Amino acid sequence: MTLLIEKPLAKNAYRSDIPPEAEEKVVSFYTEDENARQQGGKIHYERREYILDGELVGYRQFDHDGRLIIETPMKNLRKHGTEYTWYWYNPDQLSLCEPYENGRVHGTAKQWATDGTLMGTYTMDHGTGFDIWRNQDDEGKVFISEIHSLLNGKLNGFQWWLNPDQKTVLGERHWNNGYLHGIERHWEESGRLSEGYPKFYIDDREVPKSIYIQEQRRDAALPAYDPREDQNARTFPQAIVDEPKSSAA
Repeated sequence: MTLLIEKPLAKNAYRSDIPPEAEEKVVSFYTEDENARQQGGKIHYERREYILDGELVGYRQFDHDGRLIIETPMKNLRKHGTEYTWYWYNPDQLSLCEPYENGRVHGTAKQWATDGTLMGTYTMDHGTGFDIWRNQDDEGKVFISEIHSLLNGKLNGFQWWLNPDQKTVLGERHWNNGYLHGIERHWEESGRLSEGYPKFYIDDREVPKSIYIQEQRRDAALPAYDPREDQNARTFPQAIVDEPKSSAA
């Protein structure tokens, strides 16, 4: 079965990498918790897989009205090609496209606002770089809201959730090769450090601060604990600061 998709997308950016001659198979149906869309419960989209010459070449996920929300091309059971995501609350508008090569983001990803304008981009080299997510404030101004450092497709380095002022953060974690390995902090909107933080991790395991400080002297991958960093002001890598935050599609 060939699926025809007609959507008024952001400057017609959509170019499917799933072969049109692939056979479609519905493998799961749409379900949702009661009041999920209003209260943030779990939603499971209908999933359709696409098979060509016996190989899975992609899958698509659809909402309760049968509208496309996510399209993922596949090769050798890994993401391969451009993955597209539409706004679940505005399915006629493209939200994100990410190019994959052999399971890792490779190339320039683009994120659009709900009005179709390009909010920004980020570029990865075979899964290495900064995954940058943007949002808009009440006046429509674009700001960076999340930064995820990756190495070969795994979280590695700092992960931040930023405030609109772009100088302070709501949260941060530190990773090493996909494992929590460092200090985790979260702050209230007032800027006060949240109760129970900081937390200290070694290889995904929470440890007491004294053990962390002792191990940090031997492990260069662990950031040193500095009480001054319990304040939420941060300086970000220049490569991120220089990224365009808004431009025309």
